[in-house]
Amino acid sequence: HVNMSHTPPPEDHDDGEDEEDMVDADQYGQREIDIVPESKKARRACMNCSLIKTFNQFLTDGCDNCGNLLDMKESEETVYQCTSANFQGCLAMMEPSESWSARWQRIENFKPGVYALCVFGKLPQAVIEELGGNYRNFDTSKELGS
Repeated sequence: HVNMSHTPPPEDHDDGEDEEDMVDADQYGQREIDIVPESKKARRACMNCSLIKTFNQFLTDGCDNCGNLLDMKESEETVYQCTSANFQGCLAMMEPSESWSARWQRIENFKPGVYALCVFGKLPQAVIEELGGNYRNFDTSKELGS
C-alpha cells in the first residue's frame, strides 16, 4: 500500500551556507555570457585573438579582446576581413588566468569565452601594420602540416 497523500515541503533550516557563500548570478555577469557563441551556425574566429563568436555577435559587440584595435562593431566589412569561418579546435575558458590550457595557448590575459586553437587566414596587411606589435597570427596550419 503506497501513501499518495501530499507531504508538506521541508521547513527552512540553516544549512550553514550564508548568502555570501552562494554563487552570485552576476559573478560572471551577462557580458561574459554574451561572449559564448549563440549558435553553431555562422561561427567565426577573430584572426587577432582567436575568440569564437557568431557573425552577428561580432557585428553587434565587436571583439571582446581586440575592442578598438579592430573596431568590428557595426562594420560587416571589418568583421569579414578580421574574422575567419575556417578554424580548428575549440577551447572554452571561464577563468583564463587560472587555466593551464590558456597559458599553453598564450591567451591567459584574454576574456572568458570560446577560442579556436588554429585560425586559418591572415589579417589584411594594412590592419597588421595598424596593430603594430599587437598582432599574433593564430594560423598554425603550416605547423600542423595542412
